[in-house]
Amino acid sequence: MGYRIQGDVFVEAHDEGFLVYAPLHNAAFTVNRVAAEFIESMRREPMESIPVQFQELAALLDRIGLMGEAPAKPKSPDDPFFPTQALLLLTENCNLRCGYCYSHGGDSKTNLPLHVAKSAIDLIVSNAVNQGAVATIRYHGGGEPTLRWETLTETVTYLRASARDSGIPSHIALNTNGVLSEVKIAWIAKNIDSVFISFDGPREVQNLQRPLASGRGTFDSVWHTMERFSAMRKPFAIRSTITAENCDCLPELVEMVASLGISGIELEPLTRCGRAYTTGAMPPTPQQYIHAYKEAHRRARELDVRLLYSGIRLGGVSPIFCGAAGRNFAVTPSGLATMCHRVSDPSEPGADSYIFGGYSEASGRFEFDFEKVDRMAGLHCESSSACKDCFAKWNCSGGCYTQNQAETGALLLSERNEKCDITRELTKFAIAEKLKQPRLPS
Repeated sequence: MGYRIQGDVFVEAHDEGFLVYAPLHNAAFTVNRVAAEFIESMRREPMESIPVQFQELAALLDRIGLMGEAPAKPKSPDDPFFPTQALLLLTENCNLRCGYCYSHGGDSKTNLPLHVAKSAIDLIVSNAVNQGAVATIRYHGGGEPTLRWETLTETVTYLRASARDSGIPSHIALNTNGVLSEVKIAWIAKNIDSVFISFDGPREVQNLQRPLASGRGTFDSVWHTMERFSAMRKPFAIRSTITAENCDCLPELVEMVASLGISGIELEPLTRCGRAYTTGAMPPTPQQYIHAYKEAHRRARELDVRLLYSGIRLGGVSPIFCGAAGRNFAVTPSGLATMCHRVSDPSEPGADSYIFGGYSEASGRFEFDFEKVDRMAGLHCESSSACKDCFAKWNCSGGCYTQNQAETGALLLSERNEKCDITRELTKFAIAEKLKQPRLPS
């Protein structure tokens, strides 16, 4: 039978050497060119014997399982759809006019009725009771949730009471643009478990990219909100959209927020869609973003700030990028059920894939098209020809379906694009950085 490396084991050029990465074995190490060529030859065909100069390397490969039976590949979730989490999109209205908004926030004033939001909560609480799970709601959307203040506060109270009466825990998260009054800041700090604030960087950048509907800047207001949360010791995370305008400011952005006690900062390159087509907002080039991210990572490490990019996920392996693959239950302002908070309008291209039902006034409950749920649940990174031989596929999992569709018209990529270039390079960077960390003695 001979000696052979089986399963997904990848050899990638990196810096001055080569990175060997076996995601399904949770293993990675670096080698020189000669060792890399030996490993590649063992991947292609069995060897009858191991040359003397490679016996130590072969022993390592065997010890970590690379020459044993290949691990089973992760499968898409196939359990029944009984969601215990709901994303509530309270409104399409917004007090900002961000130049890249995917949903043209503020152009419409549609609001989610209170009774529909409560019906969604009833559903997830019932499911959470049956599954012994946490009932979770997250306020999100292309509009600003805090503009529907009464609906927000009433549904928070309703979920807490329903979960308490049912004997289960609850969790509430809020995505906000951070333009908040003192009353709202204090209430959120006391009543919301996880807070995510959109903030794009230095004053001139924030004011340019995320202005009020009147055109005035938002830097002072959002910075005040973050300082108040920090003073109250309320942890919060920051989500930044990275464009060609603010990409070079990433190290400065990290330095700015490091003292605020943030729980993390997510840096996501802009996907051209929505308002970006009319304002001319552009994403950074892959080279520009990769360089800036690495510089920001260096400063984040020095300042003990957690840095995130959705394409780098070394904590586990998965065939799906996110819950849009048949897991999510997001409720649009018009009461529709969608798999992705970014897709709430039935007239949007590709919306038929995401929108799978909605609230029925006749029955007083949500009704779902489970065939659509099953189709979305069938998404798998190996169904993408762009991912098939990619070393990052089990971490990136094919990338954001909505971004893929906006750029190519398909949920899964048929060929690698610029976002793939970013994810591949930064995944190699993240693995190499992890290998530099001191190992605890076993």
